[in-house]
Amino acid sequence: MIIDDFNGFLKFGKETFPFSFSKNKITIHPTTIDKWKELYIEWFNKDFNEKRKKWLDKIIIDGITDRHKGVKFLVTDNPRYFNGYYTYSVDFMYIYDINPETNDMYDVKGIRFKGLEINYFYNVSDYITSDLETKNNSFDRFYLELKSKKDKDFGNFRWHNYSVSIKGSFSWKKENDTYGPLEINSLLVLELSRTCNDLKKLIELINIQKVIMFFSCYRTNIKFNEINTYCYTKDKLRRQTGKFYIVDKGKFEENKDVLKQIITINDTDKYYSKLYKLGVDNKLYTTHICNNNYDRHLYTPARILSIVIAFEHSFKIFYPDVKIQSHEFDIAKNEIVNFINDKINQSTGKLKKKYKNIEHNIKKIDVSYGECLKYALNDNYVVLKDFIKKRYAVKNPKSIISSCSERVNTIRNQIAHGKLDLKYKPINSNDTYLIELLLYSMTLKYIGLDEEKIKEKIKCLFNII
Repeated sequence: MIIDDFNGFLKFGKETFPFSFSKNKITIHPTTIDKWKELYIEWFNKDFNEKRKKWLDKIIIDGITDRHKGVKFLVTDNPRYFNGYYTYSVDFMYIYDINPETNDMYDVKGIRFKGLEINYFYNVSDYITSDLETKNNSFDRFYLELKSKKDKDFGNFRWHNYSVSIKGSFSWKKENDTYGPLEINSLLVLELSRTCNDLKKLIELINIQKVIMFFSCYRTNIKFNEINTYCYTKDKLRRQTGKFYIVDKGKFEENKDVLKQIITINDTDKYYSKLYKLGVDNKLYTTHICNNNYDRHLYTPARILSIVIAFEHSFKIFYPDVKIQSHEFDIAKNEIVNFINDKINQSTGKLKKKYKNIEHNIKKIDVSYGECLKYALNDNYVVLKDFIKKRYAVKNPKSIISSCSERVNTIRNQIAHGKLDLKYKPINSNDTYLIELLLYSMTLKYIGLDEEKIKEKIKCLFNII
């Protein structure tokens, strides 16, 4: 987000100081020479060793801008000091209309997201009717109508003690100037069951939407052009109350062909609300997702490892009650545990402790990574078989499942035991690519999409022709 420089006053400690905002940083200015000296002494008397012993807190600094708007900065409690001035790097900023009754922000009822990815995530074609008329084989008239419709409902999810509704809407803007363009944008709306004035909670909700977009685009360089909040008036009309600003770093995607590679929310009915539930519960694994579309096609050892770990995490989420190990495996494991228990009862001191540690490790032994991968590939075979056939250039896609599982299991174990001289072959990148498709098939199947719809979504996301 582009944020213009501005000035104002803020509360720092128990006092009010002038500040300036520039380049995503706020600088606090002492009001007098005496105050400058006081801040100087305060800084050099700080116990920096104490800070190193704990995580740095996220704090909120309140202020008022030179345009008489309220502002709240979310920063890490670790300011930089230079020549008498404290400087904080800003993570989030919220600029808002001041409620005259409370002299603070209005309670927030909902958050609306606008951006390039949102335009493709939620298609607003239902709100638009257009028609082109010709006369004598030449252009005669172009007709465009914007329909007034209710927001589309995509279900809801529980978050803290709130029920959050997911809605699709749109906004439009037309300048009075004849030559000014008509701008139409999609809006993704999260509306709360009751109002909220906890800034950290609202930022948490924004981060959940970011995770959903990471998953839907399979990249993290997502750009929100605008994030605004609203409440309702006594006449039940929406009133915009403020705007959130995220300090973004890096380059955003503008290529339309890449932007179209997205899992849309329009045709998923209310299934996508289950995806938000996974995000709330921190069960939607996105750590392996690359920053941009280009990096998605690079299979470095680090990237292969991250995707392998993503499957291991996701399998436990989507198949929590699946029992893969054989009856013989259980018998062998129990016999070993019983043998060690006898040794524990016969031993004392350090030897007894060693036996107990071994028993603990034996109990943790579970079915191999490869067996889990084989089970998931078979469970998603209907979705993946055409992709396997094309990627591996084989007539019998089923034959790939066992060999792929064995290869990935070997690589996973070698990495886990610190083997550094791994030699990757082209087929390893095919295996990794298959796991990426599998992760999406598992997730979309878990939230309720049918197999044909899952195949359609994966084709679009991975640009498979």
